[in-house]
Amino acid sequence: MSKSDDFIVGLIVGGLLGAVIGILYAPKPGKETREEIGLDLDRYGRLLGHLDYMNVNPIGTSYDMLIVPFVFAVEGELPPFRPNHEVAAVIWGSVQGMYHGDSVIRRDMHVAGEKRSFPGFGVENEIVWGLTYRMLHGFFAVLDPAWRIPDEW
Repeated sequence: MSKSDDFIVGLIVGGLLGAVIGILYAPKPGKETREEIGLDLDRYGRLLGHLDYMNVNPIGTSYDMLIVPFVFAVEGELPPFRPNHEVAAVIWGSVQGMYHGDSVIRRDMHVAGEKRSFPGFGVENEIVWGLTYRMLHGFFAVLDPAWRIPDEW
């Protein structure tokens, strides 16, 4: 992997983990989050800023949440990443493939008792969808202000 690839991977790690990592700067939850994801961005990362605030209403709930995705740069070799038992999976995907739409897929899922089709990015036989998919759109728009979701998505 080249240095520029490492930098982009570091950015995307920050983007994907943004909602969780955003609370690293809160006193107690920060410690808990650092323990859950096993990635010390205070030591290995450099905070670049945040993406646009996102108002979300999780399916099947009656409350709203405000999410602030933070973006960190991790330059050079990737630091140790050891999530604990609370993290279901860690997947790595091609930022270029997602940016250019090469890995765009739709998957039918059962949500709140009904079958619905969701767009996402296919990564390692999984789908990156929902809030993370939306965060990536915001991330791509920051990288390239002219970036738009292609009509065929």
